[in-house]
Amino acid sequence: MARQIGVSHKNPFALLNAIGGECAGAISIHPLEDGEQVQHKKDSSADSPALPLSKTDVLALLQRLEQRPLLAGENGLRLSLAGVQQKLAVIYQNEQIHLSKGDAPTTHILKPPLQRLEDSYFNELFCMRLAHAMVFETPHTFLYWTEETPCYLVERYDRIHHKDGSIQRLHQEDFCQALGIVPEQKYESEGGPSIQACLTLLDDASLHPAKDKMSFIERIIFNYLIGNTDAHGKNFSFCMTRKRLVWLRCMIY
Repeated sequence: MARQIGVSHKNPFALLNAIGGECAGAISIHPLEDGEQVQHKKDSSADSPALPLSKTDVLALLQRLEQRPLLAGENGLRLSLAGVQQKLAVIYQNEQIHLSKGDAPTTHILKPPLQRLEDSYFNELFCMRLAHAMVFETPHTFLYWTEETPCYLVERYDRIHHKDGSIQRLHQEDFCQALGIVPEQKYESEGGPSIQACLTLLDDASLHPAKDKMSFIERIIFNYLIGNTDAHGKNFSFCMTRKRLVWLRCMIY
């Protein structure tokens, strides 16, 4: 991605300057024009610019992700998502995928099949549907077919859809960020947060610590039972309201 943009991969601020228009949570980074003043942007409305894509367009787009992660450097696109797996933040409305242009908030995350893991999309969908059946709070997930290729589409949990069509970004912090732990140490075995450290964090920061601690423990058990050995400190997050009240949001992977 750094090569596509033409900056050093060791300079995160240069990367964010290029792709930070639509980050995780409510953070959006835009370069200031000459003489422009910093201002707080209101929630985006339904008529924010977005480029509709046909299923053929989506398939061609996904095929480019290997060479151009997050479509970095594409004209008008400034999308940023964490994680190792290839993915793309998109707007999904009227059963069609759109690319965000300008400051339009994305609503879903599109994940193409993993080449090294057969049927990864079916497995991820099954695990999320199973979590929902176990009465966990989970985002809406489904398969999106591009011709003969299935993709996994999951609704973003850091967005609120209002009746007037506007989309509100929610600020979030994952547990590594909240504890001041760098992403390279997200696993407990490599210096990341332990279960006890996460429970202490919930005691200190959650609006409903008893409820959230129970939910956290239940999700740890669920991950163990489905054989998920890749859960780590960046899979659990706080979402924050405008009044800075916080509550737990966890993703099942």
